[in-house]
Amino acid sequence: MRHEDLPVRSFFAVAAFWAFAGASAWGDLSADAQESMSDAYWQIWNAEEQKKIDEGIETNRKADGAFALPVPDGTEIEVEQIDHEFRFGANIFNFNQLGSKELNDRYKAMFGNEGMFNQATVPFYWREYEPLPGVVRDGVAYEDSEEYWNSKSRAEAIKDFRWRRPAPAPIIEFCRERGMTVYGHVLIYGAVAGFPSWMWYHCCPPEERFAFRDYGIAQGSIPSGTVWASLWKETFSALGEDGVAAKCPKFAVNARRVFKQRVEGVAARFGDVVDSWECTNESWQDWVASGRKCRTGKPIINSENYAIMPGDYQLNAFLDAMASLPKSAKLNINDNKMCPEYRDMVKDLIAEGAKVDVVGCQMHIFNTNFMSRLAAGDVKGLSCAGIQPWTPESIRTGLDLMAGAGRPLHVSEITIPAPGVDAKSRMIQAIATRNFYRACFSHKAVVGITWWNTVDGGGYVGEPEVSGLMTKDLEPKPAYDALEELINHEWKTKEVVSAKDGRVAFRGFRGKYRLSWKCAECVQRHSRYVMLAGYGVMEDSGAWVCALCRPTALSFIVDGKRVALGVGESVLDLKKTYPDAVVKGREGERWATVEFDIVAPHDGEYPLGLHNDYFGEMSVNGGEFVATEGPWNGYETKPVNLRKGINHVCFRTRAGRGGQWTVGFRMPRSCGASFGLSL
Repeated sequence: MRHEDLPVRSFFAVAAFWAFAGASAWGDLSADAQESMSDAYWQIWNAEEQKKIDEGIETNRKADGAFALPVPDGTEIEVEQIDHEFRFGANIFNFNQLGSKELNDRYKAMFGNEGMFNQATVPFYWREYEPLPGVVRDGVAYEDSEEYWNSKSRAEAIKDFRWRRPAPAPIIEFCRERGMTVYGHVLIYGAVAGFPSWMWYHCCPPEERFAFRDYGIAQGSIPSGTVWASLWKETFSALGEDGVAAKCPKFAVNARRVFKQRVEGVAARFGDVVDSWECTNESWQDWVASGRKCRTGKPIINSENYAIMPGDYQLNAFLDAMASLPKSAKLNINDNKMCPEYRDMVKDLIAEGAKVDVVGCQMHIFNTNFMSRLAAGDVKGLSCAGIQPWTPESIRTGLDLMAGAGRPLHVSEITIPAPGVDAKSRMIQAIATRNFYRACFSHKAVVGITWWNTVDGGGYVGEPEVSGLMTKDLEPKPAYDALEELINHEWKTKEVVSAKDGRVAFRGFRGKYRLSWKCAECVQRHSRYVMLAGYGVMEDSGAWVCALCRPTALSFIVDGKRVALGVGESVLDLKKTYPDAVVKGREGERWATVEFDIVAPHDGEYPLGLHNDYFGEMSVNGGEFVATEGPWNGYETKPVNLRKGINHVCFRTRAGRGGQWTVGFRMPRSCGASFGLSL
């Protein structure tokens, strides 16, 4: 987050975290931070444990890379990491809903490369996304506008069914503008709150609904989720799954159809702009209740915690997503407990053909007393998401267990509240947050961590009011400063290295880098973008463009229409772009024109090379067209007078044999490129 977007940091926050940034020796921690946690706590998170975490981070999160650069030995290369391969995320459920533009802007400033989070969890809860059958919220209604939410107090806002459920389209546009990864949460959710209230009446004909009158199933509106689930639990207990299915066969068929349409509809609207999708959420208990099989063939099941659901809904959610979404989309599963049952469910889904790319693991601490006990070092019996007790060793053990499913792990929902609102409570939250993130970041299988509620009071009903990284007024808490220091400083590589043998080598955190240096020829700074990915693999993520040694603008002109040729492109198929284009030249033969700019460092004669398959003409800076006797032999160069600054080159040619021609150019010091045109 940019500092100008936030209130001034408190002395407390600065003293607490800047004092130990990057330090694993806890003796370096400020006195205030030390005293916030008991000696018993520090005995658990001791120097030996911190060393293990540091070693894991060094081994699992860094890589060695080397890349060729056309520079003299000794050239100083500035290596600057501009994004992480690791996904640091947060839910973005309070988007434009915080009561004023100032608060909303502070909230948004947390996201994107200039902020802290490079991934956002976008809400796709079915109930709020499609409040009526076939009617979806596209984000253009007044009730989905910032103006609408700015007119409401926080007390009024939380009573609105759209609170924490903003329409996804505007959020996705915002995220993509900031270069973020978009995570869709969730396609099929077994909770009563996860699918529409109209589902029962829309899918179940009156005669089938009437068949359940003796079991208290309402004919009118659906009661609260708790009551609804309780009624169905009693009904299933009395009739069994087969007995319930026999009374509502049409509902089973219709519900399966509507669930499939749900996935297909979302995929059709957002499949190309959402990077990863959570197919199911919190369903491992239903898998256990279904005989530990995801393919049972049953028309309906008794959802353990919720209500009546279509049979095999977990497997079908993945199969429907696979059939509807682009192959590049990541498909995730998510659940609330790291346990053998969840791991085995993932294995079962994979065995039945589900494309499970990532396994999501929630870790919500919803009890503030948990944090008081944690700070006191009283961890015996202290359990969260299957981790018991809450220690570095137990966290590693839980992650190891889930990694046994054979898929990368996403710590998908994190809640670490402060035990109170005083300064010491906030410091407890910050230290626990820093330690937990370090532990997860060090684990080889983990590919991302997502904080759940970033603003105090911005959570779901019943979630802690003090679990945010920011106060209700969007002022950063110490926990925010702790994460910002880790993500944007301690875990980002920035250094200066010297080129040797035309290469630059360094070790850094995996992610996207900008390599910058001062060009010896044109005395300007050049940049190249590369990816340090995988385990010791350096990948080029784009062509290197020198503003002075290479063309900066390329375009084709066909029949008076200009088509830009982007950096890194080599061929533009005009038959596809302009299927009806007719290019006319002298004597009615087919001609085409290519134009580009060259920025010269000084006035003088430059060796410019062009080649084409047939006769061509060239003009520089609007001058007379001069014939280029072709075809030239390869990249033969000719002396061309250029002036300092931008020079405009226009080259036109007749189509060669087969209706195709190519043209290439070469500049000094091998700063050349080529491009082609198919006519």
